[in-house]
Amino acid sequence: NLRKIALSEEEKSIKLDNGTKATLLALVENLK
Repeated sequence: NLRKIALSEEEKSIKLDNGTKATLLALVENLK
């Protein structure tokens, strides 16, 4: 159970990281 929780937390952080990268890319595109 603890392992499942750790994995889901890791997935959340990875998704958040991908979302942040997408947001930064969008901002960079807007600046061009």
